[in-house]
Amino acid sequence: MKNVFTSRSFITLFLLILFLLSLRVDYRFVETINCCGDDHTYFVHAETISEDFDLDYSNQMNFVEGKTIIVNEKVVPIGFIGSGILSAPLMYFGILIDNLLETINVENSRLMNYKILLYSLSPVIYLFLTIFIFIKLLQILNIKNKTYFVFIVLFGSGVHYYAFERYSMTHIYEVFLITLLIYLLCIFYKSDNVNNFVSTIIPIVFLLAYLVRYINYFIFVIPFWISKLIIKNTDKKLIRNKLFILSSITSLGIFSYISNYLYGRISFNPIVVYNKESFPLLNQYVDKSVERGNFLLDNLSILTKMFFTQEFGIIWFTPIVVFGITAIFLDLLKKYKKQKLPYLVLLLTIGFPIGITLIWETVGSGYGMRYIYCVVPICLLIYLVINQQNNIKYLNYLLILLSIFSFFSVLFFETSASTSLSEQEVVNTWGYMVRYAQPNYLSGVFSSFLNFGSYLIIFGTSFFGAIIIKFLSSLMGLDEFILSLSNIGISIDNADVLRIFNNIDSINGHKFIFIFLIFFFVARYFSKIITKELAI
Repeated sequence: MKNVFTSRSFITLFLLILFLLSLRVDYRFVETINCCGDDHTYFVHAETISEDFDLDYSNQMNFVEGKTIIVNEKVVPIGFIGSGILSAPLMYFGILIDNLLETINVENSRLMNYKILLYSLSPVIYLFLTIFIFIKLLQILNIKNKTYFVFIVLFGSGVHYYAFERYSMTHIYEVFLITLLIYLLCIFYKSDNVNNFVSTIIPIVFLLAYLVRYINYFIFVIPFWISKLIIKNTDKKLIRNKLFILSSITSLGIFSYISNYLYGRISFNPIVVYNKESFPLLNQYVDKSVERGNFLLDNLSILTKMFFTQEFGIIWFTPIVVFGITAIFLDLLKKYKKQKLPYLVLLLTIGFPIGITLIWETVGSGYGMRYIYCVVPICLLIYLVINQQNNIKYLNYLLILLSIFSFFSVLFFETSASTSLSEQEVVNTWGYMVRYAQPNYLSGVFSSFLNFGSYLIIFGTSFFGAIIIKFLSSLMGLDEFILSLSNIGISIDNADVLRIFNNIDSINGHKFIFIFLIFFFVARYFSKIITKELAI
């Protein structure tokens, strides 16, 4: 008898529920994203490109001291443009749908209009594309692994929070572009065709990856360790490829134009985006290190806290980074004499964003140590490569266990006071009084597991719950539905809960159907792959 748990129908249903539970209403039940946080900055970049096809932000925003800058008498948002370029096509498609519905007189609520809805789903789609490309990458490299393992590790890294909930940030786009870059580099190095068209695309991906986050200089050394550690025995050099050189010159010209147009100067320094001459944070870090005495021990202490702290410690909440680094050191012990330079460059690649968090000594006013998420695909790839070469599969079980816990930690984020970032100043892991910190998050997750209210919040703030509420309230009427909940002991007297219910009622049903169908087809696609793998 066929095992129902490995059937395609069951896996499709499981993935569909997982996606809908992960997709949150919090930042999506809006008409637009207002000035002036990070979310607005990246939104405005996409908005000016999709609405006006230009980089003139005067139609989208006004000057706000400390939140925007003025360059050559033009208002410019503080924030990198790359994610806006990538999300603009989805936003444009959303605008077209809004205009079409208006033209044919179909009711379309302003709340969660299709412009916002498609923009909010942009990082979700890029995350699914990341998984798709990563699976193709493993096939190219002949790495035997299961698609479900890739799903578990990526969804257990914390990065999916910045697709399914706080969508207007850069992290998914960083992960996508770095994955795409590695994939294209592997195709280039493995191909026998010297004039492979892939060499033309690689500089464009470099350009986009850099525009998403200027600080990620480490992307430029990825070809070195890919050619030494992943694709071995290759004598192909990107720098000698004529198509690569031509495309690189073109990409450099595009970057120069964007930099000069937006910021009045051509610069690869990220401070140009903030219109500053230096980073105060770096100067403060140096001053504090000098004050505290022993520089080496001081930074080792900070690093240890980053990995093991309750406040989004890497080993608990982004375990693949720890496992990737562990695999590197295990392999390095065997191959130190032959490949110490490539491994050193690889470690520096992974260490670069970790170092940024070390300097900052805070998690970044959001879920997880989010500035290290960009190296998640690198750590996953190198872990799988070394795992297959050295047969250390016993580590997989621990990685899966920690990744599943990490996934649930995202699901329970902000479901109780102990899993929410403090809006008041508190002492964080590193001893600083800051807002938006939660020094006891790890223990808070465990306590939320035992709190029934947390499960109600997960249900009520997810699109899984929203679709069910929309369906039942449409059948019964919202007031009758709320009354029926009261009759079975579920009281809906909280102002925030009532607001969510009213928002769900006011949003058109076709938008919930739209979301459901997208996730259904994605779940159906990946379930086909997983089912075949489980049958082998």
